[in-house]
Amino acid sequence: PSTTTSKDASDSNNSATSGEDDDNRETTDVIDRNFMRKLIFVFTLPFVYLIFVNGISFALKFVLVSLFFYFISLGYFVAGVTIRPPWYHHKPGAKQLTLKNCPDYWEGMIHNPRHNLNIEYEDVKVETLDGYVLDAWFVPCTESSMSKHKDFNKNAITRGRVTTQTDEKEASDSASPTTPATADGVEIAIDGSKSNHRVVTGASKPVEAPTSGRSGMGLVCVHGGGRDRRAWLRHLPLFQKHGFSSLLFDFREHGLSSGSSKGFTYGMKERHDVVAAVKYMREVKGFKYVAVVGTSVGGASAIMAGAIDPTIDVIVAENPILTCAQLQDGYLRSLVGGYFSHTRVSNQVFRFFRFCCSNWLNLRVGNKPSKACQAAHVIHKLSPRPVFLLHGTYDTVVPPSHSERLYEKAAEPKELWMCPQADHCCLYNQDPIGFETKLMSFLHRHDPSVEVPTVTSA
Repeated sequence: PSTTTSKDASDSNNSATSGEDDDNRETTDVIDRNFMRKLIFVFTLPFVYLIFVNGISFALKFVLVSLFFYFISLGYFVAGVTIRPPWYHHKPGAKQLTLKNCPDYWEGMIHNPRHNLNIEYEDVKVETLDGYVLDAWFVPCTESSMSKHKDFNKNAITRGRVTTQTDEKEASDSASPTTPATADGVEIAIDGSKSNHRVVTGASKPVEAPTSGRSGMGLVCVHGGGRDRRAWLRHLPLFQKHGFSSLLFDFREHGLSSGSSKGFTYGMKERHDVVAAVKYMREVKGFKYVAVVGTSVGGASAIMAGAIDPTIDVIVAENPILTCAQLQDGYLRSLVGGYFSHTRVSNQVFRFFRFCCSNWLNLRVGNKPSKACQAAHVIHKLSPRPVFLLHGTYDTVVPPSHSERLYEKAAEPKELWMCPQADHCCLYNQDPIGFETKLMSFLHRHDPSVEVPTVTSA
């Protein structure tokens, strides 16, 4: 779309009023009626007593005021959990990144580039316009590091260490014929039709590293909500192999960056961190071109930053979020929607509750209806700069439909890759060769500083 419509703007703020999935609910998603009757009886028994003691008029007023109060209050706390989910960790003043509760998909990469990958890096600080100091690693790519990683294969890295050539050979000998390393290559062609998106059934042939040396385009790597810069640590050998220097930074209120553990705002404030990181790469490190590569909330933040910063040349978003309200609303319908699916009245009550939760969330992250600046509202503004959307078909955190809808809203040039059987943030883990082929060929095609490599289709 060329302009933001009123429908787009209402997606994030009034998503709770939509009952698009209420009538399509599976029978198994509906809670047993007997259980609901018992539940209602327990909660209404005190009010029945009030009716006999104080009269029906008082009881009705009490019920209405109590429901309104508890709906508003509960909506506030639901929004709080959305902003500060269980995996969120930030300790102001910490001197090192926490080693606790690190996700399995980081594959043991929980220290730093030198410790885990024997890659040299520089500790740097990035300042934002609103006074936050972002802690970051700048990982330069040199001719020697490119040479060192020219034959890099992700299978050579296991659980946070680089294996020996003997280990790599043994892993290769024991590999199944259907593993990504040996499967036949398939190149995706996106024709723009949602119903005709062709999904990879095997792994793609790895793209060749550039022959013209280091790239003149730097990468800014943006992690997801509640995580930190280490989300991109396992990708560094891949970036080095293809000549890309990279900046891995912690969002405000994350990792070792400044803040007071307020949680995250799904890109509303984090987009300014991305803009500051891009500015650092240009003005301090001297890169003429900068690409932003983000995952989850970082993917949405990359899109939102691209809409306000024309100096971002390329945008890559892995499992990005349409709007925070739509994501939260999907969770509410999935978790408790079955308790309200019996009657029209209960559905209306549940819609009002979702409405309260969505509005509290938008208020707390600073998303005003007049702004309409989340990924779903602004992705069309990225054109003519290229945008690449990636998503796992088994994503249990952000539904794949988020990327599909973002792809529909984006203007050309745009690409979409749906990685089969990949969970949230696990595309590189599930299909490392396919990930390398799709991402690197995209970056090389849109990087004017390097020779475009040839990628053959199966």
